[in-house]
Amino acid sequence: MEDLSGFEKALRSMPVKQAGEALKEIKKHTWQVVCRPMDATVRSIRLTNPVALEPLYAAGWIRDNHRDDLVLVLPAEVSPKQAEIAMIVEAEKYYQSREDHSDQKVLSILSGF
Repeated sequence: MEDLSGFEKALRSMPVKQAGEALKEIKKHTWQVVCRPMDATVRSIRLTNPVALEPLYAAGWIRDNHRDDLVLVLPAEVSPKQAEIAMIVEAEKYYQSREDHSDQKVLSILSGF
């Protein structure tokens, strides 16, 4: 991977088949914080997709150790910007191209039969 940030590397290291749903969740939570940075309710999330965990950690989210379930909080000193949204969109494109390549590979194998 070229000169990618830790966040970008984490975004691109998810399993291809699970990345789409994880990226949706990551983008939703990141966008909410970008739009409402002082709102504590958007800085605490119950993670529903564990595949999204590493990218969220890389973005600065931390586990709320006072809870038994998987709740992450984004500390007040961490302020995602629209650049992070752009990184997520680029990761979506990255996975789409990998899925397209995989589909083409399957089609070429099947056309040999």
